[in-house]
Amino acid sequence: MLIKLKKYALITLDACNEHELELLPADFKKSLKLESVKKTILSIHFPDARLGSHTIQTLKNSLAFEELLAQQVYISKLKAALAKKRSVVITEGQLRDKFVKLLDFSLTESQSTVLEEIDLDLKSGVPMQRIIQGDVGSGKTVVAALVAVNLIEGGYKVALMAPTELLAEQHFKTFKNWFDKLNIKTYLLLGKTGRKNRENIYNLLKSQKPMLVIGTHTLFQDSLIIKNLGLTIIDEQHRFGVQQRRKLEKKGWINDWQNHMLMMSATPIPRTLSLTIFGALKISTIDNVPSERKEIITSVIHEDRRQEVIDRIDKIFKQGEQVFWVCPLIQADLNTQKKAATSIAEDLAKQLGSSKIALIHGKLENDEKEKIMKSFLDRNTDVLVATTVIEVGIDVPNATLIIIDGPENMGLAQLHQLRGRVGRGSKQGYCILLYGRNLSENGKKKLEILRNSTDGFHIAEQDLEMRGPGQLLGKQQSGLPNYKIANLIKDGFLLEKAIKICNSKHFNNKQIEKKLIERWRPDQLEMDFF
Repeated sequence: MLIKLKKYALITLDACNEHELELLPADFKKSLKLESVKKTILSIHFPDARLGSHTIQTLKNSLAFEELLAQQVYISKLKAALAKKRSVVITEGQLRDKFVKLLDFSLTESQSTVLEEIDLDLKSGVPMQRIIQGDVGSGKTVVAALVAVNLIEGGYKVALMAPTELLAEQHFKTFKNWFDKLNIKTYLLLGKTGRKNRENIYNLLKSQKPMLVIGTHTLFQDSLIIKNLGLTIIDEQHRFGVQQRRKLEKKGWINDWQNHMLMMSATPIPRTLSLTIFGALKISTIDNVPSERKEIITSVIHEDRRQEVIDRIDKIFKQGEQVFWVCPLIQADLNTQKKAATSIAEDLAKQLGSSKIALIHGKLENDEKEKIMKSFLDRNTDVLVATTVIEVGIDVPNATLIIIDGPENMGLAQLHQLRGRVGRGSKQGYCILLYGRNLSENGKKKLEILRNSTDGFHIAEQDLEMRGPGQLLGKQQSGLPNYKIANLIKDGFLLEKAIKICNSKHFNNKQIEKKLIERWRPDQLEMDFF
């Protein structure tokens, strides 16, 4: 059936005029040694037995190049459209210096460099579209706070959006502690916020008063009016879709005016992704962590030694420290013999006796999750058994050991994020990867990478190579392109060539550019580029 369908499609293709199929000029294709579209598609679907695999790959490269070129055209159009917009001009005030003096730590060289890059954007009068990437615990939040102080001192509002209520509340506690000392008003707006408090915040956001508001998806709902919004900060930006971010970046502004946008990601962006998916954004990197942080020690242990791990927990208790135990499922799956969070919590409660064991997972009500998490933060719980709900943002400085049960069932970037839940204070952090039987070669490679490296940038590159770009940032990143031919891992040399061609003065034909986007990125045609 597939062969029949392909034949019908190729008959239609064969009837097409060669001129209609070829979007790029003949001399241009000849200079780059690109084959015709018709020949390429026919040869790929029904290859001549005399053609070797190398020849087929060369033909595929012609299509892959055109696809990557179309994407670079789209990115260049995005950048040009942004350059025409306007935003508020912000210069450094006096509050930032006061804030820095209040901190009980010094900024790293990377943090200072990133601040300088952001300050240049804020002075330009063009809306900032910048992402701060940095490893777990590198200090992205304090950089965002230092930027927010400038905007608020300048008389504007700042909105910070987090992916979960738990993380939003943690940010609120951190920022309020900082900003109260600077007489800056900080508000928290969540789905569960009481009616009276909600109405008060809504009215304040409609006023001209400068302030910081922190929330989740509540911040981009249409009914919420935020006047005088100068800066939007999005934490863990890959957890939000492109349309959600666009809604928030346009809050408070009309026509060609929009607010500055600063995004943060603890998932370092591999170079190839930074040139494609994030190509329209400016990227700042915090590539070193505060000197007082110790490198987390990672051990890879077979589940046959589970009892040894449990005995180690007892020693952690005696030191007055806390433990995370993470597993991928909520309930046991008999088919795959994966341990579940519920059964592990029960087992630990039996073995550790008087120790306080708590269980948290995504299916609990938000109020219940917050109650459990607060108990752990207040040190009323010794072990928190959890699913990957704790992957992002949870900051418990007293937690020094994390056990990841069944790490072979998770991705490299996710495992690195989980590992970053410990060692967040001055104490030494430890991570145990407790793997099961029948470990695949891929699984062995993954655990080996984690044991030998705590460098998030190296791990992100390895993750891209092992899993591909489509899965690297998760299903919620609706901005990820679905490549038809190109492969970001194998076609890096084509990407470099496409960027060079797109940026050259010789390639500037609106008709060709529009046709390229129509063929390869039809979902983006609604953008008013042409």
